[in-house]
Amino acid sequence: MEELTAKDLLHKIVDFLQYDTTSDENFFNAERLKNNPPQYYRALQIHAMLAAFGVTKAQNASFVNQIFSNVKRVYKGTEMPDIKAELDFFMQGDFIDDELEWVKKIPELDKRIKEFAKENVKLSEDFYQRPLSIQWLFSDLLHFRIDIQRFIKGPSWFMEGFNIALFYSHKFQFASRDALIPIVKEMDETLALLIDPHQKSITIEELKSKFNYPNVNLYDVDSDWLTRNY
Repeated sequence: MEELTAKDLLHKIVDFLQYDTTSDENFFNAERLKNNPPQYYRALQIHAMLAAFGVTKAQNASFVNQIFSNVKRVYKGTEMPDIKAELDFFMQGDFIDDELEWVKKIPELDKRIKEFAKENVKLSEDFYQRPLSIQWLFSDLLHFRIDIQRFIKGPSWFMEGFNIALFYSHKFQFASRDALIPIVKEMDETLALLIDPHQKSITIEELKSKFNYPNVNLYDVDSDWLTRNY
C-alpha cells in the first residue's frame, strides 16, 4: 500500500512553486486553477497533505481564533481551498508554534546545527547558547530549495531545430545539477524533519478518505493537458 511522508509533501510544494508565481497575480486564482488540471490537482493534493500533517493555519490557530474566524473551514471537494493562504502560512514556518518544544523533538538536528556553527562561525559563546530559531531556518531553507529546483531538473530536451550548440550549454547545466544533488538531499531531509519530527507515513487510502486527496496520475494529467493545448 502506497504511503507518503513529509518529504513527499515537500516535493509536491517545490514542484508546484518552482516557477515564479509572484510574476502572475492570477496564479492562485481559483477559476484559473480549475481550468488548468495539472496545477489544479497539484493544489488539491498539497491542500490535503498539509492537513494530514497538521501544518495548516486552521489546525494551528488559537482556540479563540478558531471560534471567531473562518480559518477552520473544511474542504468538502466542491469548493477550491485558498491554497495561497495555506502556502504562505506554511512557508513562513508558522506551524512551528513553540520552537523550544519543537527542538526537543529533533535532538540530532539540534546537535548538528550547533556543531556546525562552532566549527564554522566565529561568534561569542553566548550565541551558541541561544535557542535555535528553527522557524527562521525552515522558512529560509524552503525558499532557497524552491529557487534551485529548476537547476536540479536538468535542461529541457525540447530544442527547436536540435542545434548542437545547445548541447554545449547542457554540459554546464548537467554539471551544476550533479553538484547540487547531494546538497539537495541533505536539505530535503532537514526540511522534512522540521515539517514532521515524528517522520510518520500516511497511506493514500487515509489521505483519500479523511482529507479528500485526489489520487490521480499527474503524469497522465500533464500529458493530456499538453496534448490538448499545444
